Amino acid sequence: MLNEYFKTLTPQIITGVRPVLAGLALYNWFYGDPELAMFYYGVAAGTDIIDGPIARALEVSSEKGHTFDRLADIGLLASILIPHAIEYPVPTLTFVLGGILSYRAAQHGYFPERFLGKNSKILFGVSVGLFMLNLANTLDNPAKSIVTVGVVGGISLLAKLGIDKIGQGDFEPHG
Repeated sequence: MLNEYFKTLTPQIITGVRPVLAGLALYNWFYGDPELAMFYYGVAAGTDIIDGPIARALEVSSEKGHTFDRLADIGLLASILIPHAIEYPVPTLTFVLGGILSYRAAQHGYFPERFLGKNSKILFGVSVGLFMLNLANTLDNPAKSIVTVGVVGGISLLAKLGIDKIGQGDFEPHG
């Protein structure tokens, strides 16, 4: 009985950590250390990636859990979008418009929604990291731009493939 209770709460606790970390990230963007803010955002994004596969693996996925996850996602996105929009309004607007277009494409069946959702969060986090490392303004150097886009795309694709394998139970460790 107690085991079932903890089994049910595990993904919810992981999801519940996300708004706390998002708040810490937002606070640090404005009043503290941007690198620490990025760390909090990265950990929060990690909780977003693992909560769904854990809930499915434990067979405790529910509509309440999905709703809670969506609300936590909004808080996570706001924690990075607000300071980013203040610092870089044009790239942020471009990203938001790209997200809207991707969402519309998913609505019409061009891409699976899950693929777009996870990858857009990963890419957004990486893009903010690139801004912090002064690699975002690489338009003056086309080779650097191509490498940057390749690295970001590769990280996103590897994360997507790995998360799907774990979530589907197809992941078998080597060794």
